[in-house]
Amino acid sequence: MSNYISREAAFGALQQAAKKHGAMGNHEAAGIYASAASVVAELPAADVAPVVPSKWVLLDDEERPRCAKCEHIALLETDELYSLSNYCPNCGACMKEERHDLHQDPVAEDG
Repeated sequence: MSNYISREAAFGALQQAAKKHGAMGNHEAAGIYASAASVVAELPAADVAPVVPSKWVLLDDEERPRCAKCEHIALLETDELYSLSNYCPNCGACMKEERHDLHQDPVAEDG
């Protein structure tokens, strides 16, 4: 899986590195950092969305797991078995690793 960074963060890091290494007073070094910034500016943007975390929880003595973010009920695999998928089929939230431990009290999450 790829890691994504913001273009603004890359420009900021290059600017900090240039200042740290004294490139502002050195035309040759400043040119190298300017070239690096040009390369970053020309990279294609990735089409990414922020990850919204959630988990499967049991609410109010229910036996049906729900998404903690939108409270959508998990999909049924069979008549009695719920599919605890890695993502909520309703809101797309990414379920945390503890999603299979449904018998603990749900913890409210900020977001």
